[in-house]
Amino acid sequence: MSVRKKHKIDELYYTLRPHKPDQDHNTKEPKGGIVQYNQDDDSVWAQVYEALRKNWSENAASTLLNGVRYFDLPEDSVPQPIEIHEKLLPNGWEVRTTPGLVTEAQFFQLIGSCKAPLSTLIRNQNEVEHFTGADCIHDIVHALMIHDPAYREIAQAIGQMHVNANNEQKRYVNRLWWHCLESSLIREDGELKIYGAGPLSSPQEADAVILSEDKHFQFSLEKVLRSRVKLLHEETPKYFVIDDIQEILDIVRNPDMVMAEIDEVLEEQRIEI
Repeated sequence: MSVRKKHKIDELYYTLRPHKPDQDHNTKEPKGGIVQYNQDDDSVWAQVYEALRKNWSENAASTLLNGVRYFDLPEDSVPQPIEIHEKLLPNGWEVRTTPGLVTEAQFFQLIGSCKAPLSTLIRNQNEVEHFTGADCIHDIVHALMIHDPAYREIAQAIGQMHVNANNEQKRYVNRLWWHCLESSLIREDGELKIYGAGPLSSPQEADAVILSEDKHFQFSLEKVLRSRVKLLHEETPKYFVIDDIQEILDIVRNPDMVMAEIDEVLEEQRIEI
């Protein structure tokens, strides 16, 4: 794969403004279609990617490993967003870049229309082992997973559910996303594998998550909707274990059922109040 290749920015590739500027990291703006990463950024990428690949070889879901082979990412320099974009196009997806976190509404609007948000921000040297936010490494992991047909169907369906939900329901659709695609495990041939992009993009968390059995919970829609999403600077309290990806596909293919379940949770809360 060639890197640092010049590309023109067209209507498929543009920058979203972040809703919350990051004061602790240098934001990167594309110039002439290229994000100006420096040697420190490339060093961080090389260290994180090497550590992750060692863990992935044993603990990552096949969905991720298939994506790694397909994308053939550079080992010593930060991948350019336009290159991720061009790899996603045959899958019917595109990239939209942002120098920071976008709003929840922007995020799900993009996902629901088959557009993958990709931050140009990258973690600092002292965050190689663990990063609490969503930088380009985290977003690239999502892109690797989107190569899988089931994953992208799930992602798009949850995005569309969020767009169509009312303000009360959106919070619970976000929980479905989080516990399916951000902090989950999956069984493959009787073994636990990492499926969520959170631990898949954090060397420290990837090394610990399989062994954190006290945090493993059997996936069910009922439990997921009643389990909060972790805050940025806290440890993940729960990792839901998916037995078969078909279970998630059956859920997201029935959005009316999901919304009815969400409304039941909301009604329970009103009664408690």
